[in-house]
Amino acid sequence: MPTSSVNFFDNIIRSTYQYRMKSGQRRNDIIDLMVDEINAASKEEEHDFDTELFMVSNALLFFFAGVDTTAMGLQIVFHRLAVSPEHQDLVIAEIEDKLYDVDTITFDHVQDMKYLDMFISEALRHQRLTSMLERKCTKTYTIPGTSITIPEGRYVNIHTEDISGQESAFKNAGQFDPENFHPDNKPNKFNYLAFGQGPRNCIGLRYAILIIKIAVVFTLRKHRLVRCAGTADQLIPSRTDFNGFEGGVVLRAHT
Repeated sequence: MPTSSVNFFDNIIRSTYQYRMKSGQRRNDIIDLMVDEINAASKEEEHDFDTELFMVSNALLFFFAGVDTTAMGLQIVFHRLAVSPEHQDLVIAEIEDKLYDVDTITFDHVQDMKYLDMFISEALRHQRLTSMLERKCTKTYTIPGTSITIPEGRYVNIHTEDISGQESAFKNAGQFDPENFHPDNKPNKFNYLAFGQGPRNCIGLRYAILIIKIAVVFTLRKHRLVRCAGTADQLIPSRTDFNGFEGGVVLRAHT
């Protein structure tokens, strides 16, 4: 990131943190959550890290991780809605059912939309957010059932396109089918790497999914997404725009 951008956010986060500590004011946001965790950890044991630097780095990571995944995720989901009208019908039907005669949409309303959740997961499985995940091995590890040993310090790249469509992981792996993520069909979460898995998965996962759901709900309550002349059959990741696709994502919204 440009130094000027880092400094801008650094100043905002540090001044906010310092003001909260002096005033005792709470906003129930990420700053308060991290302050609570720092205070709780301090009671258990002494720490030697820079508290303000900890706040700045984690807040920045959370913000940009959430923005990046949300931007790409929305492009993928909106495109899939337009090219799969039969599934869009089911998403709209669920939205209308859950929000019938509802004026104020709440977190619980959005979380209760199970088909929408499956649709988003399947869209992100079918059109990957990233081509690979990279992790650094922290200790020498032998892969179970093999003679392959990964030495400490080695970087390991996991190519998501190689494993996201395995037949053994999803009931209908070769097709776009939101039912692949129905609990009864026992999807293998470790073959779904849109946000990674395990303790090092995407820090912005829940934020990104929630924002995508809200965007879909508010869009489809008043519009229907359809193809137009510029709509591609398949999205191809851009070689120049890390968060985009070749030619962009072109759709039409009908009221």
